[in-house]
Amino acid sequence: MVSAFEIGPPSCRFKDCVHNISITMNDITRIKPLHDPSVQSTGMDGTKKEIEEERASDAFKPLIRFLEIFGSYSQRQKRGLLVTTNFTPFDQSNGITFYIVTITFGVLGIFHNGIAISNTVLLLLNISLLKQEFKNVTRRIRDIINVQQLDDLESLRLQHECIVELVKVGNLMFRHIGGMTYVYGIPMVCLTLYGATMRSLDTVDICALAGVMMVVVIVMFVITFMGAYMCQAAHEPLDDLYQINMSKQSPQIISQIQIFISRLTGTNIGINVYGLFVIDHSTILMVFGTIVSYAVIVVQFSLTPNCQTVSINSTYES
Repeated sequence: MVSAFEIGPPSCRFKDCVHNISITMNDITRIKPLHDPSVQSTGMDGTKKEIEEERASDAFKPLIRFLEIFGSYSQRQKRGLLVTTNFTPFDQSNGITFYIVTITFGVLGIFHNGIAISNTVLLLLNISLLKQEFKNVTRRIRDIINVQQLDDLESLRLQHECIVELVKVGNLMFRHIGGMTYVYGIPMVCLTLYGATMRSLDTVDICALAGVMMVVVIVMFVITFMGAYMCQAAHEPLDDLYQINMSKQSPQIISQIQIFISRLTGTNIGINVYGLFVIDHSTILMVFGTIVSYAVIVVQFSLTPNCQTVSINSTYES
C-alpha cells in the first residue's frame, strides 16, 4: 500500500513537506504566551465560559447582565483598580463564580440601601412631628400672652417638657443615624474629592463615587437642616416669654416664667450626636466649612508641581 505522502516525484514530496512545516511554524509563532493579558476568553477558556454561561438559569440572565453592566466588575477587574478583585472569589471576571458574586453584591447593596433609606425617612418623619408639636405649644403660649391670661402657662410648660422627653427618648435611635451620617458622609466627600483631583481613580469609579457622594451629601444636609429647625422650634417660646410684663404678674407666675426661661436658655434641645454636639444651625456651618476647607487643601496640593529630588551627598564646609 502506498501512502498519500509518497505519491508523486521526490521533488514534489519535499516541497510539500517544507510547505507543511512552514505553515506549522507560522501557526506556532502566532500563539501568544499565557501571561499575555490580551489573551482572554480564547480556546478552552472561551469554551468553558460558554458552558458555564449556559448553566446559569435563563430567569436570572437579565438581572445578571444588568448588574454586570451597571457594576462593570469585569472591566475594572482586568485593570486591577479594585483591591478586592485581586482575591478569590473576586478575581473571577466571568463564569458562574462571577455571576454569584455580582448578584450577591447587588442584593446586599439593595438591602443596605433599603435600610439606610428607611432609617433616614423614619428620622425625618419623627423630626417633622416633634417640630410641629413644639410649634403648637409655642402658638398656644403666644395666644395666652397676647390676652394676658397666664394661668395656663404652667400646663403649657409641662407640655413642652413632655415633648423634650420624647426628643430624649428618640435620641437613643437618632444619635446613631445622625452620627453615622456624618461619620460616613464627610470622609466619603473628602476621599472622592481627593481621588478626582489627584487622578488616582478611573472614570467609571469617579462617576460611581460621585453619584454616591451626591446622595450622601443631600441626606446629610437634609438631616442637618431638619435637626436645626427642630432645635429652633424647641427654643422659640423664649422670645415670647421675654415680652411678658413681670410687674403685672403674681410671684407664682413669675417663678414659673423664670423656670421656663432657665430651661430654654440651658442646653440645646435637639438631636444629640453621641454627646458631642446638638444639631443646630451652627452644625450646617461646621459641615460646610469642613468640606470646603478640605477641597481647598486638595486643590492646592494638586496644583503644586512635583518637588525636585535633593541629593543628601552634598558636602558642607564649615
